[in-house]
Amino acid sequence: MVTIGEFILARVDEDAFLAGIMLERCAHRRGPGEGPAAWAGSGSWSPQRVLALCTARRLLVESHRVSGRDATPCPCASAGSAYPPCHTLRAVA
Repeated sequence: MVTIGEFILARVDEDAFLAGIMLERCAHRRGPGEGPAAWAGSGSWSPQRVLALCTARRLLVESHRVSGRDATPCPCASAGSAYPPCHTLRAVA
């Protein structure tokens, strides 16, 4: 069974992969109306923003696995855990 952390990291990898493709395409397009703003329609979307969010989500999941002063993992972070996912991981997911 996949843990919620593994699920989140898989979605993060998908987002990062697609943002990387968009960055690559942006590097090759120079004409007006051909950048990420034109594709998104609003001008507020950017692959750099997606990649920054991916980094933040990865850090949240990784720090969640080992947290606190005594560096013990959250009980819900282990595979086969009887604990439901905590609020942090549910919010990130």
